[in-house]
Amino acid sequence: MAKVLTDLGVKNAKPKHHQGKAVITEISDGGCRGLRLVLHPTGHRSWIVRYRRPDGRTAKLTLGPAIIVRKGDPVPEHALTLALARKHATDALHQLALGIDPGIEKAASKQPTTHTTFERVATDCFTREANRGLRSAQRQLHDLERLVFPVFGRRPMAAVRRGDVVRLLDSIEDEHGAVMADAVLAGVRKVMNWWSIRDENYAVPLVRGMRRSNPKERARSRILDDDELRAVCKRQARWRHRMAPFSSSCCWSVPAAAKRRGCAAMKCAMAFGRCPRRAARPSKRS
Repeated sequence: MAKVLTDLGVKNAKPKHHQGKAVITEISDGGCRGLRLVLHPTGHRSWIVRYRRPDGRTAKLTLGPAIIVRKGDPVPEHALTLALARKHATDALHQLALGIDPGIEKAASKQPTTHTTFERVATDCFTREANRGLRSAQRQLHDLERLVFPVFGRRPMAAVRRGDVVRLLDSIEDEHGAVMADAVLAGVRKVMNWWSIRDENYAVPLVRGMRRSNPKERARSRILDDDELRAVCKRQARWRHRMAPFSSSCCWSVPAAAKRRGCAAMKCAMAFGRCPRRAARPSKRS
């Protein structure tokens, strides 16, 4: 088992020798999984993180040069001390637990922010769709802001691969259900298709069969016919005074095919039947 490194141990660490020559040496830190101190023959010291990518391959993440601060001396603002190296290594392992490759994320963060990042393209896509009258555009963009942008929103469009989307959908399905995963997939697919029309060099990485649920299994087995709708209205009229405002809202929402948001936006006068003209108009936000 690796020993726990200390500031004094980092200062006194020496590279190993092979056939009389110093060679690059890695010393594992027992206080943080994956963190290693790299000693070069030239005397240079640096921090790295050894980890395994989501696809199973091993990789290395370079954190930066190791800074040795003497006791009593002020610590530089961006000095990569042992404590700060452990913090960066822990953050990288946390990203890895979420299915994010910290190496790819670091490379993407170094690139200048352009209009080709997934977040920027998705925002432009759904903003245009909302201006064209798509009522679900704001909801789809909100789902992406909440679940997708924190994962690969800053990556260029070409850097978002199929495996990244699959791992994201797996996480969403485990935490929020298969229906939400399919909703996010629909939003991501729409953004990629929208961008493929505008960039001839971009190829959509998604394929068929990535849905997590079957819409036919969730479809309604039957709908109410006209006679059943009339029976509902007659029943609510009989119990109108005992069950108000629920009976009036039921009589209004069922024939108008109003959705949940439309019913929630209904005013009190509409619920009690004192505003019949407005009651016939479901809310636009529904």
